[in-house]
Amino acid sequence: MSEKKFMLSILIILVGIILIMIALDITGVVVSILLLMFIVGVFYLKRKKDEDSSSEEDKEPVLVKCPYCEQLINVESHNLRTFGDEYHWCPVCISCLEKAESVSTYPASYQGKIPIDTNYRIHDVESLYFREKENALDELKLRAINKGCNAVYNVVYSKDHDTEGNYVFSIWRASGKAFIKKET
Repeated sequence: MSEKKFMLSILIILVGIILIMIALDITGVVVSILLLMFIVGVFYLKRKKDEDSSSEEDKEPVLVKCPYCEQLINVESHNLRTFGDEYHWCPVCISCLEKAESVSTYPASYQGKIPIDTNYRIHDVESLYFREKENALDELKLRAINKGCNAVYNVVYSKDHDTEGNYVFSIWRASGKAFIKKET
């Protein structure tokens, strides 16, 4: 039953009861009206509360897939963060972000020895474009984790431009070679 029909039926019943009370006893009419209004209000609030609680229980959780580990995450959980900036962003699970913090990076200008474990394959990885250079590097780390690696060497940045109306801004992409770092 819709809310309007419910309220209309209560109103009709209330008017009928009031008319009967007026016919029987005029002095108790005001008290009776207030009492009936209170009872109707209580029933209405209880019904509204029952509808709200049943609609919350019936709601299906909204799930999104982490683009790096493909784990399904409930949007309302604490295991989901947005990653990126206003140019490009996506939902990422906490475990991927935590793993990305431990990924070592070596810029292309690095002249020292890189501890590459040659028992594993080296993967070319490349981030999407971001307004911030740091976000491009962080996404490069996430892509390295996706390949099962824990380090990236030969990291270089590509700069490009994009526009928003008359505003021209720089966007950055990071690329490199992902590998498994040899334990020392």
